Amino acid sequence: MPSIPLPVVGISCGDPNGIGIEVILKTFEDRRILKSFTPLVFCNNKLFSEQMKVLDIKLDYIKISSPKKIVNGKINLLRPLLEFKKYQLIKISKIIFGKYFIDPTNKDTKYLRTR
Repeated sequence: MPSIPLPVVGISCGDPNGIGIEVILKTFEDRRILKSFTPLVFCNNKLFSEQMKVLDIKLDYIKISSPKKIVNGKINLLRPLLEFKKYQLIKISKIIFGKYFIDPTNKDTKYLRTR
């Protein structure tokens, strides 16, 4: 009997410097969720894999080049059309209030102010 395709749910990792990727990774640590839907995660592969290392999370995922290549019941990773050039990985659970902040004199934020 052929299996019924699961609904596909698109998930954006959001800001590369935000908590979105951590939330996604920690959610998919519980593999039971893959029985409910097929995730299509819009995220840069390097960013996704580096964050997995930082958080010590091991997930099997598939890099796809098109939404037409989605594999049912697997985590599908699709590179977004627009990507940030710079990002900094921070383990959110390790942040201490006041330790991390946006410094308006920082050279990395100058790029944001000129756009």
